[in-house]
Amino acid sequence: MVKKWYAILILIGSIISPWAFSEKAFVLVFLEDAPLRFIKVAVDGKIIGVTNAKGLVEADLETGPHKLYLISDDNAVPVRFNLPENGQIEISAVYNRDSEIEPVVKSQIFSNVSDDAGYIVGRVMSPSGIAIEGATVEVTDLSLSTQTDEEGIYSLEVPRGLHSVQASQSGFQPSASTAIRVFADLGANATFKLFKQPASGPPVSLSAAAIEEVVTLGVFNPTDGSENLERYASSIVSAVDADEIARFGDSDIGAVLGRIVGLTVIDDKYANVRGLDGRYISTEFNGILMPSTDPLRRDIQLDLFPSNIVETIEVQKSFTADQLASTTGGSISVITKSMPDERSGSFAVSIGANSDFTGDTVQGYRDSATEEWGFDGGLRDVHSGVLEATNGARSLTICDPDLLGDLCTRQEVALAYALTFKPDYDSRPITADPDVGFDGSFGDRYELDQGDLGYYIAGSYGRSTGYRGDATLSNPNGLDGGYTRTKDNVAVSGYGYVGYEHDSGEVSAKTTLLRSTDDVTRQTSATDVEENVLDATILEYVERQMFSQSFNAVQDIQTMGLDSQIEWRAGYSETDRLEPDRRQYYGLDGFLATSSVERRWSDLNEVSKDLGVDYSISFDWGQANYSTVEFGALISDKERTVDLYRFGVRLGDKSISLDMANGVDELLSIENFAGDRFRLRAATANTDSYESQEEINAYFVNLTNELGENWTAEIGARVEDFSQLIVYPNSEGSENILEADGVYPALNVSWRVIENIQLRLGYSQTVSYPGLIERSASQSYDPTTDDPIFGSPNLSVSDVDNLDLRLEYYFGAENRLSIALFNKEIDNPIERAIPDASGSAASGITFRNQDSAELNGIEIDFKTLLVDTDERSVFLNGNISFIDSEVALGAKSLQLEGTGSDGRKLQGQSEYLANLQLGYDHFPSSQKATLLVNYFDDRIYRVARGAALGPIIEKGRAIVDFNYEKTFSDNWTVKLKVKNLTNEAVAYSQNVNEVEIYETGTSVNLSISYSL
Repeated sequence: MVKKWYAILILIGSIISPWAFSEKAFVLVFLEDAPLRFIKVAVDGKIIGVTNAKGLVEADLETGPHKLYLISDDNAVPVRFNLPENGQIEISAVYNRDSEIEPVVKSQIFSNVSDDAGYIVGRVMSPSGIAIEGATVEVTDLSLSTQTDEEGIYSLEVPRGLHSVQASQSGFQPSASTAIRVFADLGANATFKLFKQPASGPPVSLSAAAIEEVVTLGVFNPTDGSENLERYASSIVSAVDADEIARFGDSDIGAVLGRIVGLTVIDDKYANVRGLDGRYISTEFNGILMPSTDPLRRDIQLDLFPSNIVETIEVQKSFTADQLASTTGGSISVITKSMPDERSGSFAVSIGANSDFTGDTVQGYRDSATEEWGFDGGLRDVHSGVLEATNGARSLTICDPDLLGDLCTRQEVALAYALTFKPDYDSRPITADPDVGFDGSFGDRYELDQGDLGYYIAGSYGRSTGYRGDATLSNPNGLDGGYTRTKDNVAVSGYGYVGYEHDSGEVSAKTTLLRSTDDVTRQTSATDVEENVLDATILEYVERQMFSQSFNAVQDIQTMGLDSQIEWRAGYSETDRLEPDRRQYYGLDGFLATSSVERRWSDLNEVSKDLGVDYSISFDWGQANYSTVEFGALISDKERTVDLYRFGVRLGDKSISLDMANGVDELLSIENFAGDRFRLRAATANTDSYESQEEINAYFVNLTNELGENWTAEIGARVEDFSQLIVYPNSEGSENILEADGVYPALNVSWRVIENIQLRLGYSQTVSYPGLIERSASQSYDPTTDDPIFGSPNLSVSDVDNLDLRLEYYFGAENRLSIALFNKEIDNPIERAIPDASGSAASGITFRNQDSAELNGIEIDFKTLLVDTDERSVFLNGNISFIDSEVALGAKSLQLEGTGSDGRKLQGQSEYLANLQLGYDHFPSSQKATLLVNYFDDRIYRVARGAALGPIIEKGRAIVDFNYEKTFSDNWTVKLKVKNLTNEAVAYSQNVNEVEIYETGTSVNLSISYSL
């Protein structure tokens, strides 16, 4: 019996002993000046909580020494302390939006009767948000009071601890809160909404039950002023976040990426990272791989993605094992917006104009009624019966079936096929209308018993015109003259998010639908090298669409008493590129060249399916070491189908003058086809249509070690199997398979030299795979220029060694400077090359493995806050990159380009890149102004035959933009964007000759938005 009581007493003692000698601990975490949610707090190896909407975790701890970790997705920050009896500890950690900047951690121990002070600040307003001036705010337990200013703002310095606060004003019902906790050197935000006093009856004080409706509580860092009271954030970004994107004023992520150090964008849509093009870059959208809408390239067309749905764009330039093995230049990760912190919504309308052409006459052609929404209404459809009868536009022989049987099509039947094609060839003058657009968004968050449920939806529409009215061509070996080009673009987007967040993880689904339609009219008038006058026309209509559905989940679990996490993701994405009835033709000396007439229909569809899972487990060891082991796997499958059909014309049995004086519509009229002056011609090649599949199966292991307070070492390896299959259904024996596999190691070390200086070193091995068309055994055609493309079936993968070094220096509250050096050595680099051919084929494209390439560079990036007062701030941010590369050409390329080309730069690589951003904020008037400058240096656009000519160079230029923003009444915002202020000409040169020059004009856009 006695033993039983002993056992009971021991059990009771073990339960109550931690509480009998425990003291309070408070942990507060900020992202710069706002509370940061979902940071896990572990003490002595056990999770004691996750920061809430106030960035706060409160716990009772035993007295004595402890080791605490602040655990985010990126790292674990250690804090050691000794908690005395009758004492309390407050630990504050301030994270930076740049994840490369270490959090600033401060811990303070206080006695229970400490007189250390903090702040209570906030606003007093009406339910509609109108500031109440002269309201009295009283800390009732201290008999301390103050009054609000003209903006309804007040501030009180009070001892740390719990306080009761009441706000009152004559004619309003008073409001009170009895549990506002104040921390040392920090502030508590208590914002009151006062309701009007009833017309009769005694004053009514709002009860405690009503406090939640009228008082908003939060914690903030007061060093940056009260203008940030309602600013919240939930994630740490490493490159560009939504606020910076909005500040840049860029409409798509392609333009945004060009402002990051070491990055530039080619053709307004393709990223180039550290001098390397898309074959060396991996791109993720909400954690899943993306299909492409380009029939010739695997990289993503970035102009398709509107910036208004993007939360962050992260660019990782050094390879780690959790990235694709093809991450040589960098990994671009686009993360769209997720659960809002509170109910929010906005609606905006905009109008824009271009200084060069808005309101002027430009070129267009007949269109359908639905084109203003980015859809062709059937005007450009090809008759399915014609495709079936002509074997997919590959064969049409007009002759007597009685003589040659099924090989022949009767003339009257062929005429019926021809009459299904509308004679729409001539351009016509139209007026360049102003650009218009509108967008809207709405989202909300609901607090449930075990977590938060939220959603966010957004949509946008925009229509704009681009025009090159004074483009000139001056090539001694090509055309001398000029051209006009009009592009009507319609962009439509829809986006939705739904998710559930809880203390140990989250699950979310994101749905994205993007469309962009370009309607292009191009007319060229020039003289060729034989003194012929060439008049050429291209009418092109291209619809691009992307649908993406991603599912992501993160769950924190305990494994053998250790913190661990499992993350899974699944995605389905589909892209389409539809080009219905592209028309092109030209005339020589005023007469139509019938062989040049072509009408083309193409449809590219690519489907990508991804499934990935990562598992990590963390533990501490030794005196001050913390390690995380991560395992992951990925299965990715991409399937592409391209259907392309071409039709042309040829002369019939009846003669006709080919004079184009009255237009091509009249020349190729129904009457002339009916009179057998022209006949339909099937012109599709057997290799125009193809099917392909790419598969990636990969798994990795990664070990991250926090060694003491100053060292971090991450080592990992990735095993990746890659397979690529391309098949031409209309060409027997054209199947081509590539299989490659390898192990790709990565090592990254960080050394915190002193508190504000950090040095990073990285080494890795990566790979680059050939593209689909590049390895084809058959001939295909460039969809834009129609130049022939000759694949190289024997292309091999490129192996890359990467070395990165980065020094970071942080000074002041928001200033930083970083200097990075990098080296990349590439074996067997794949490049566009000149075909060993003659005649028209000589102007085509092929691909070759060159012997080797080496790339070196230096990047300097800085952010400085020049002025920071209560009324205004001025910042200056910028970066500059110097990149040098040399390509050791193979024997065939040396022969065709000329021996002087050996050691030339990589195609698309600029020697210098630079950005500058100067911003001014005036807080009392809610105004912002930003000047942005982007510069890229000369870069090879295309290599050419012979040392005497040299490659075609896109000349470097600077682009200057200006943005202005003014907010009225906290809800209405007016924005003015001026793009391309200096209107510097776009120019291409070859040797000393400028072969093409055009201007795009200065555009001005004015928008007004309303936000909840």
